[in-house]
Formats: sequence, structure tokens, C-alpha cells
Amino acid sequence: MLVARRTLLHVLTAAGIAGVLALPATSNAVSPPEAGQQGAQSLHAAAEKQDALTAQLQLRTAATARLAGQAAQRATQQQAQQAQKAQQAQQAQQAQQAQQAQQARASRSRSLAPTSSDSPRQTARAMLAARGESDQFGCLSTLWDRESGWNVSSSNASSGAYGIPQALPGSRMATAGADWRTNPSTQISWGLGYIDGRYGGPCSALQHSSAYGWY
Repeated sequence: MLVARRTLLHVLTAAGIAGVLALPATSNAVSPPEAGQQGAQSLHAAAEKQDALTAQLQLRTAATARLAGQAAQRATQQQAQQAQKAQQAQQAQQAQQAQQAQQARASRSRSLAPTSSDSPRQTARAMLAARGESDQFGCLSTLWDRESGWNVSSSNASSGAYGIPQALPGSRMATAGADWRTNPSTQISWGLGYIDGRYGGPCSALQHSSAYGWY
């Protein structure tokens, strides 16, 4: 009997201890599901905050870029206006210089214009001076000495060349004046225009005439 009681006591004691061990803990610790939910909420809040900061940064960046673009556009417009003003000033200056040069040429032409009492050589010298080719009179004198002897009525029977410059045909000189047959000034004016247009000046025309026998 005594042994049986001791055995039962041991069994009850063991059972009590196991029961106590089997009771749930009453601590304040958060269960795993609740802890996971709170962590997810914290991450979501942090993500939303980060998104808000990113959006603000993007807005600021866009505003800065817009201001920079507007400043660049204003600078470009100012540069274009300045360039236009400079171009207009340059064109006005060029126009003024061209007008002054034209007036100077007209004044020089009036002062050097031949008179009816001038000889053909004097007329040619004055016309060359008006053209800025005074240094080429010697070449012109030699050339037309050879061609016509400065005779306004000189005519080549074989070719039909006529006048001081020996225009071929003589009627070509009508572009310089209707009196091309008798007026040395008309003939010389046409002859100088022909020489400048074809050879660039009397000296080049003389070189060609010396090489080929005609010009």
C-alpha cells in the first residue's frame, strides 16, 4: 500500500508539473502574424514618404529646368536682336559708303570730263583717269596709234573696222552714242568699255595685239 501511494503521488506530481508547463504564456509579446502586419504597415508608410519626397524633388527639378529654359530663350532672343541691330548698322554704313563713293566718282567724272576742244588723246586720258586707269594711257596710246592713228574716220577697207578703236563692225559703237561715226568721245568711250570688258585694261589688250596682230 505504501508503495502504491508513493507511486500515485509521483504520478500526480509529474502531471501537475506538466500541466503547468502546458499552460499558455501570459506575456505581452506580439504574436508572429501581428508583428508581420505591423512591419508591413511601417514599410508601406516609409515607401509612401519616399514617394512623396521623390515627387517633390521631381517638381523642383522640373521647375528649375523650366526657369533655365526661359532664361536661355531670353538670352537667345537678346542675342538675335543684337545681331540684327549690328547687321542693320553695318548695312547702313555700307550704303553710306557706297553713296559717298558714287558721289566721289561722279564728282571726279565731272572734273575730268572732256570738252569739245580736247583732242582725242586728251579725251582718252581724262576717261582713263575717271576709271582709275591713268597708268595705262601709255599702253592705250600705243595700241590706238597702231590701229587707227587716233583718226576718228579711220576705216579698214578689207575688214570694215572703223574709228579710233577700229570697232568691227563700226556700228557696234552705236551702243555708246548715235554719233559714233563722227564723235571721238563716243568712240573712245565704247573702245575703253570693250577693252576693259574683254582684256581688263589697255596694257593687256596691247599685249594681245602684239602677240596676234589684233585685239
